[in-house]
Amino acid sequence: MQWIDALLQGLMLGGLYALFAAGLSLMFGVMRLVNVAHGDFIVLSAFVVVGLLQALHIESLLLASLLVVPLMAAFGYVLQRVVLNPTLGGDMLRPVLVTFGLSVIVQNALLQAASADARRLQAGGLEHVSLPLFGPLALGAFPLLTFGLAVLTIVLLQALLYRTALGRSLRAVADDGEHGRPPASRPLARSDDQAVLLNGLGDGLRHARDSRLCGSRIERLAHARPDQLVVLE
Repeated sequence: MQWIDALLQGLMLGGLYALFAAGLSLMFGVMRLVNVAHGDFIVLSAFVVVGLLQALHIESLLLASLLVVPLMAAFGYVLQRVVLNPTLGGDMLRPVLVTFGLSVIVQNALLQAASADARRLQAGGLEHVSLPLFGPLALGAFPLLTFGLAVLTIVLLQALLYRTALGRSLRAVADDGEHGRPPASRPLARSDDQAVLLNGLGDGLRHARDSRLCGSRIERLAHARPDQLVVLE
């Protein structure tokens, strides 16, 4: 029974990771963009949900999440157009440097704004609902819902890529990026300056944080990681 339970839990967790990886694989597959800050933006969106729940006194996690989705989509669109697009084409090191700088900025900004304390989103009664399987085994309703959403997202993405004109265009760019991708609209030197600027801003935030904090607080923040956000147990 123990190995069956481990297999089921790993399958549910794998669905969550597949949901996270869908966007990352699409970006790399089509634009050859290595987004080092992908996980940091996931954590940022979760903290935005926490902020909305507290600021607007919203009790529904679903409602707060529905408000965050278009907000983060708009943020991602602006980020792509203004910061990431100029780094595309030629050397793959430029997007790596730029997204690494963004990662440092997001991590340290969150540590400054929300400290290193873990946050937990409450899903209400759904947290305690489980589906009995056989014997002593039971499967939580929330992990099962997450797995179902991951499968649905991947199926819809597959349909988009293979059954729509937009999907055919995306696959054409992925197969032949040199001819399918339009030329960069801005000089490449500017993207190098952006990488240096973003990394400099990240270092500045980190040094400002360290200069204001002392003793055990510095030690606690120094070991903080983005994955300290606990969504649901």
